Order: sequence, then C-alpha cells, then structure tokens
Amino acid sequence: RHVTNILSSMHPIDTSCYPASMTLGCLMMKHGTDKGFEHGFFRSYARIFRPFLGSMPLRMLEIGVANGASMNLWTRYFPNLSVLHGIGYSNFQLERKMLLKNSLVTLYKGKQQDTKFLNWILEDGGGNYDLIIDDGSHDPAHQMISFDSLFHALNPGGLYIIEDIETSYWDVEHSALYGDPFKQPLGVSGTESVVEKWKNAIDISVNGLYSGIDAPHLEHMPMIASISFEQNMIIIRKSDVSDQIFRDPGRSYIFSDRVKQYKQHKF
Repeated sequence: RHVTNILSSMHPIDTSCYPASMTLGCLMMKHGTDKGFEHGFFRSYARIFRPFLGSMPLRMLEIGVANGASMNLWTRYFPNLSVLHGIGYSNFQLERKMLLKNSLVTLYKGKQQDTKFLNWILEDGGGNYDLIIDDGSHDPAHQMISFDSLFHALNPGGLYIIEDIETSYWDVEHSALYGDPFKQPLGVSGTESVVEKWKNAIDISVNGLYSGIDAPHLEHMPMIASISFEQNMIIIRKSDVSDQIFRDPGRSYIFSDRVKQYKQHKF
C-alpha cells in the first residue's frame, strides 16, 4: 500500500545552498533535522560521505524516523540513492510497513531493540546497505543490540554510525530518555557505556593482529576495519578486500615474529 504523507513532496536537491562551504549543514537546517546546527553532524558527514556521492546505487538504513526530516534530507543529498529504509516508532507512522508514493523510501514501524523485528526488515528489504545510521532511542543497550543485529547486512567498505552517544555519560541512577531507564553503570569507564565498549573493541578488532586479543564469540569483530570517535558519534567501517589482506596473520610482515598468539578476551 502506498501512503501519502510528510515525505510525498520529494524533489531534487535544492541548489540554493550551493556553493557554500556548509552545503550539508544548510540542507540539514532547511529540512529541520537536529543533525544540523543542533548537533553539528555536518562537520563529520560532509567528509565521510564524500566517497558515497558517486554513480553507484546507494542503499541506506536509518534508525529513528521522528517527523521524517532526515529521510527528506538524504533523498536530496545523495543523488545516487536507490534505497532508503527508515525505522521509527509511534511517530506519524500508521502501519508496520509504509511504502511512500513516488519515492525510494520504505518506513518500518518497530523497536530497534527487537531483534526479530530487525531480522524481518533485513528479510523484507534485502539488506546490503552501504550506510547505516542509528539515530533511534539513544539507549546504549539498544545501540549495541541494533549493531549486533544489523552489521552483517552492511556491505564491505560501508559505514555504521551511532549518533547521540552523549547518553553513555548519563551515569545518574534512573537516567532515562523516552521513558526507558538506562542500564547502569554508565559514564567514563562504565561497563554499560557504548563509548567504553567501542574503546575496548579497538584492541580486539582493528588492532587484534598486534594485541594478540581474540574474541571468537563476537562474530563481527574480524570484519571491522576502523572505529572513529567524533563529537557525539561513533563511526565503524566494515573491512573490504584490501583490509582483509593486510590483517591476515599469515601475511609476511617485518615484525611477524613479535605478533602475539591470539587468546580469549571478553567484550
């Protein structure tokens, strides 16, 4: 069923923002998303999205639809966008699945911590995303659940981005957002902090070849090429063929004799 709603008036990129240096920030502001001058995410996105602004069809998933502002934004910013899936809950969405008329957008209604729901989206929508953005509940526990469920559906070289990680520093008991209290302890060194979890993951995934740390129970770790921390976001890049070549423990390497043997590590 096709539904006409807030996103039905999509049109090509508004060139009135060009050629200003803050084009993406301008678009964010024009479309009313807080990614713009509330959070300043254009500072990171204008740089890291540049390789995805090509001629190859782009598939994208965003968790957190809200009023549809960012859905509008992405359809205008990426001229090569072929598929855009959005996940929302209790906003303007009326059905579990909404196909938007004359657009590339499919909206799914459900909770990002519901793994059965996430698996259904991948089955229904086909996965194979180049970009996944988590702008959902901002609950650190939910952020990790979504990553564990969705990262395998990201294409090699793709980016998985977790926004609004400031909640990992909310270490006061009963801290909550949208009515759901966060699991403690959070804060600096807090074991439930998504920031702390990804700090530790650098030794396991990106530099596991040198640290000698292995975590076979974490199926995604060998496929993580890089983890970047920027203001209020974490950017995880999935490895491609070149990354896998240079991370092969059997590869000839000047300090091969010093590379430690893998051992178990809890994450």
